[in-house]
This record gives sequence, structure tokens and C-alpha cells, in this order.
Amino acid sequence: MGGLMELGPMTETISVMGSNLTIRPISTEQLIGLLSKFPVLVELLGGQRSEQAIQVAGSIAIAHVIATATGEVDNPEAVERAAQLGVGKVAEILDKILEITFEDGVDPFMRRIEKTTRNTQILMGNSSEESSVPWSASLTGDAPRRTRLPLRRAS
Repeated sequence: MGGLMELGPMTETISVMGSNLTIRPISTEQLIGLLSKFPVLVELLGGQRSEQAIQVAGSIAIAHVIATATGEVDNPEAVERAAQLGVGKVAEILDKILEITFEDGVDPFMRRIEKTTRNTQILMGNSSEESSVPWSASLTGDAPRRTRLPLRRAS
């Protein structure tokens, strides 16, 4: 049985103008940061490639995605360099980022997010739909507790 420490390197290398660029998967924390800073990326990940979404996201959001995948998101110069890459190279880099970040693809990931969001709204009482998760009092902690010793009345 394998553990996390037995995983191989989670990187891919892309040749850019004679140099190698190392791409890493975007972590959950990084993805949340990107989606918070650029909410339009949710639209793009969901397959809604409207002209407005692309214009709003623009090259700066894409540059931040690339800088994040190279581990240089906190370096303004790296973000600027990413913004200056040619369209073909940007497309190649984005394809590789999506491939290694979402191993099963973006669509299954978005379906999981939508399902989780829907179930959370149902549990919080913000929806009239039924949850896809079977409810059990034992899962929520509302089930009567069993004790090993019989309870006695206080005298």
C-alpha cells in the first residue's frame, strides 16, 4: 500500500524559448486563492466560455494561474513574464496545468463541487431539494448516546 511519500515528482516540464519551465499541480489552497481573486475563472472552468468572461479574466488572470503553477505567484515579475508569453505557449501551458491539476478532468471536478455545494445548501436549509447523501442521526451527532453503565437517578 502506497503513501504520500512514495509518490513520484508531481511536475511536468515545458520548453519555453529554449528554457525549461517546471509546472506543478495547483493545490486546493492556491485554487481557492485564484478563484477568490478572479471569480470569472469559475465560469471558465465550468465550460462557460462567454466573450465577457474571457475579456474580464484577461491575460492577468491567466498569468496568475501560470505563475501559481510554477510556484512564483508571489513574484510580480513572474506574473508579468507569464502575461508576455505568446498565445500558443499559454495554451500549451494551460493544457498541462489542467491535466496535472485535475487528473480526472475539469468536468468531473466541477460536478463534484456543484454536488457538494447543493448538499451543503440543503443541510443548511437554503434549498427545497433533497440531498443526494442519505441522512443519518448518527452522522450528525443527534442520535441518542449509548452508555456502558446504566443511568441512575440522583437521590
